Amino acid sequence: MAPVESVWGALTDYESLGNFIPGLAENRCLSRNPKGARLLQVGEQNVALGAKFRAKVILDIQEYYDGVPMNDCCIGKLGLTDGKYPLPRGLAKAPAHDIVFRMVEGDFQDFQGVWRMQQRREQEPTSTYLSYAVYVAQMRPQDKRS
Repeated sequence: MAPVESVWGALTDYESLGNFIPGLAENRCLSRNPKGARLLQVGEQNVALGAKFRAKVILDIQEYYDGVPMNDCCIGKLGLTDGKYPLPRGLAKAPAHDIVFRMVEGDFQDFQGVWRMQQRREQEPTSTYLSYAVYVAQMRPQDKRS
């Protein structure tokens, strides 16, 4: 268990995400700004019969410590192409602390999402509910390389 501030601190330590996010083979912070960053990430996962799935993305990250505005979110995939983010499930009455990301370059047609942190209850300030929603559209065709 950890308080929201600790979870927020871990997820906004962009240089260190590769230390604890499974399947993140490469993670580099390309630049920072006061409310986010630009990251290069390569995900890698073993799939059937010893094959590996690998995908590279450059993400723009935006921090909303007081929650992403609801008019910037949508339920389902309708609206995602209009610059909206998928809405994660969360605790109904707890304030949300959100980190949103959107692919600006990479191996997918579209890749975007939201990490949401909420304190579980006022009585449990050291317990954080962490949820996320991700929208991924198919991979772009890859060049055949020998």
